[in-house]
Parts: sequence; C-alpha cells; structure tokens
Amino acid sequence: MKEKILVFSDSHGSTLVMKALLEEPPEGLSAVFHLGDGAADAERVMRSYPMYAFLGVRGNCDPLTGKHESIITERGGVRFMLTHGHKYAVKSSLGYAAMTAGMQGATVLLYGHTHIADDRVIETSDSTVRAVNPGSVRMGEYAVVTVDDGVVEVELKRYSKTEG
Repeated sequence: MKEKILVFSDSHGSTLVMKALLEEPPEGLSAVFHLGDGAADAERVMRSYPMYAFLGVRGNCDPLTGKHESIITERGGVRFMLTHGHKYAVKSSLGYAAMTAGMQGATVLLYGHTHIADDRVIETSDSTVRAVNPGSVRMGEYAVVTVDDGVVEVELKRYSKTEG
C-alpha cells in the first residue's frame, strides 16, 4: 500500500510551514515525522491533525524530558531510524549514524541537526543505508517520503505560498 510521510526538522519555534502543509497535505499523506529542535512545536501542531500518525524525536535544543533521541519504526515495509543526529556527530560524518541505523535493521536514516537538506546512500561495512535530511522547516525546507511496497522515494522540497 502506497503512503506518504511528511518529514520536518529544526522548526525552532516556527510552525507556519508545518501548518500550511497540513492544511493542504500531499495526496495519500498518512504520517508526519519531526526530527527534533522544535519537538514541542510539532506536538502542538499535530494536536489539530489526529488523522495522521505522528512520531517525533528530541533534538539538542529540546528539553531533556519526554522524547527519545532515536526511534526505529516501520512504514510500508521499510524500516526507518529517526534521530536528530547530534549524538551521532552528523555535522562531521554520517558514518556512525548510518552504521547504527543498519545495525538496527533500518534501511532509511532520517536525521536533522545540520539544517542542510540532503539525500544520499551510505555504505557501511555491514549495510547500505539511505540517509535523508529534510533541512530546516523554519527555513521552509521539508521532505516528502513515499513508501510503496518496500520502495522509497524522497522529494526534498522548499515551501512556497503557491503550493497546494
């Protein structure tokens, strides 16, 4: 079954883009992931959209209570690792984060922290992991991840008021 996931990170107090995208969501949207640094922002926004599954992790700028730093989840036959990335030094290298994701059976690593949108494949000694950073939603950047029977497509996007 085909499904879409909106992936946000690094909202840092700004909910404008998240709200706008959820008001006119991509067709087939089933879930929203927030990758930290604004975990409370996302939780507040998502209270108005209970029809979508929601997962979020804590970033380095989020309070130390209530959220995990990493989550493993499965959607559409694909195993994802969600993390902010600061504990994995993603600003230096994606190797440690990708290795950790692979060791947990994840084939897709979703991370934030760098504020730089990115989509690449990382080869580790034991696995191949697709590493995706949606960029900073505060700056209008986000990702749409489509999962269809174990196949993953990623669109890195920038919000404009003409969407919808």
